[in-house]
Amino acid sequence: MQDKRGAPQIVFTVNGPGEISGWMFPLIVALRAAIPDLRIAVCLLPCVYSTGAETSVLQSLGVDVPVSVRDSLALIFRGRAPEGLDRTAPTLIFHLGGEVALTVLLSRRLRAKVYAYAERPLPYGFAFSRVFYNGLNQLPARIRATPEAAVGELMVDAAQLRRDAARVARTGRPTIGLFPGSREYMAEFLLPYYAVTVDALSAERPDIDWVMARADFVRMEFLRSLAPPPEDRTWPALPLSFHEEGNAAWLQTPAGNRIRILPGAQVLGLADCALTIPGTNTGEIAASGMPMVVVLPTYLGHEVPLPGLAGHVGRLPLIGKMLKLYFGYKVLHGLPLLSQPNRRAGTKIVPELVGEGLHPAINAALRGYLDQDTTALGAQIRDAMGKGGAAQKLAAEVAAFFAKGQP
Repeated sequence: MQDKRGAPQIVFTVNGPGEISGWMFPLIVALRAAIPDLRIAVCLLPCVYSTGAETSVLQSLGVDVPVSVRDSLALIFRGRAPEGLDRTAPTLIFHLGGEVALTVLLSRRLRAKVYAYAERPLPYGFAFSRVFYNGLNQLPARIRATPEAAVGELMVDAAQLRRDAARVARTGRPTIGLFPGSREYMAEFLLPYYAVTVDALSAERPDIDWVMARADFVRMEFLRSLAPPPEDRTWPALPLSFHEEGNAAWLQTPAGNRIRILPGAQVLGLADCALTIPGTNTGEIAASGMPMVVVLPTYLGHEVPLPGLAGHVGRLPLIGKMLKLYFGYKVLHGLPLLSQPNRRAGTKIVPELVGEGLHPAINAALRGYLDQDTTALGAQIRDAMGKGGAAQKLAAEVAAFFAKGQP
């Protein structure tokens, strides 16, 4: 690691893969350009959506000091600083996700001011020196009166950066992108589930190209040893076999249809439409102007991670699964719109399918995208995500903070 003793230091707090890939990634790129000698540390906070690969992903993003959840809590509650963190450097805490109270405690521990980027007002607002918003949600009048508060949507910046980096040439063939998410245990269920659609539509349209978006949090080794769906399952699924030749890798269905495995950035540039689950990835897909079908199969409801206390009750012996299914039912019915573009538009501009027996509707929706001109729909989806430019604005604010010679 480059010696940055005495350099300014920013310490992000973040909890899940969504914030890392959708928010932190473009902000780190902008900060590196604005403040080349900046030391970047990231304190991971507890998260039910954690994949276990967060630390390695942070390293791949060029983070100087990635701090595990365990070491973050040791710093917050016991004052034990991880290696690489400079307790004497000019420091700014920047909250991007996780329990807000932990970020506030960290700021007290490091005696540093704290900024934040959020969709809505945060609790403990008195503890933040500045809070910035994506500008897509109605804010209280006192916040709306602050012109610099709404900076734009970081996910739009992330999608643009990834598209620019990939710069892939389209094949001219209809292409459907499969997004199984960033958690391997979910991909293990979803990929065989998606394969049912792959074989069904390919039987009608042999010219379709299928590409899978591999998230940074999903290991290639996991895909090489992808387990077949259990024989006693209650949901439709097909076994997939892994193949590779040179730099190319793909999963193959029983009917011989190939699903090419590509980085998510390339899929955003290649695909005409997408099949995905809810999550931050729907925001990046939407920011790319790509029509999508959002599915939430409920066959394995007790294994789906839930936010807050509901995400932990599933670990209780005997009654955990039942309680989690109950809370999951409550969460689903409390969220009328699941995908990012629909929630932000306030209406269902892309289909959301929840429950069991979804494949006929999935196939019909994807077939409809391929059979029509989706230019206007793509623009509507893109507009729902708001404006980009947030990363540069936030980097400028951080640079101004350190330029003032903050202690």
